[in-house]
Amino acid sequence: CFCKSTADDKLHTITKGHEHVELLTAAIEALETDIAALAAETAATREEIASIKSTMEAEAEKRASEFALFQSDDTDLQGAIDELDRAVKKLESSKMGMVGAKTLFQKSAKTALKKLAAARDVQASPQQLKSIYALMQEGNPGDAHAFEFQSNKHIAVLKELLKTYKKNQFERQTDEENTKHAFNMAQQSRANQVKAFEALVAKNEEIQANKEEEKSAAEAEDRKSTR
Repeated sequence: CFCKSTADDKLHTITKGHEHVELLTAAIEALETDIAALAAETAATREEIASIKSTMEAEAEKRASEFALFQSDDTDLQGAIDELDRAVKKLESSKMGMVGAKTLFQKSAKTALKKLAAARDVQASPQQLKSIYALMQEGNPGDAHAFEFQSNKHIAVLKELLKTYKKNQFERQTDEENTKHAFNMAQQSRANQVKAFEALVAKNEEIQANKEEEKSAAEAEDRKSTR
């Protein structure tokens, strides 16, 4: 009959309505879960970005400090090498007598030897050190016991010392170049990480915004369906 048919239609409509509400509720809950997960991932990624940037700043400060020390030491070493080179050349070109040569040597080489002795991270052999101490002795020009000048021997020692220090300088400069390269590569790698993480954050925020819109629309439809 008509009444039974109408009742069946109403029941069917109500049932469909309940099912629709349940589907909306499930969709809203799923969206809430996705939104929460995206928000958590974004927050964690932002922390990672901050950590990497902090590391980059700390490494840059450390590198700047180390490079400043290298520059200072390299400047001192270069100055000492230049002084010693000039002293050797003066001695080799000198035509003065024994006493005059001694005086020239003490005047020309003393500054260089002091600089060399004060240079950091530079090694001299025991024989070279012994010669340095002997050559820097103060004494009367005519006092053979205080200073026995042996021109060829001492010039040879200074030349060998000069060679040692130039080799050391080259090695230190090479190490500096390698350190610089390693630092730049590490910083670039960190910068690439930051760029990738920032892209991830932007993507997640876009997805989250879309899901927020879907959730709002589903909630609005849910409210309309339950009236």
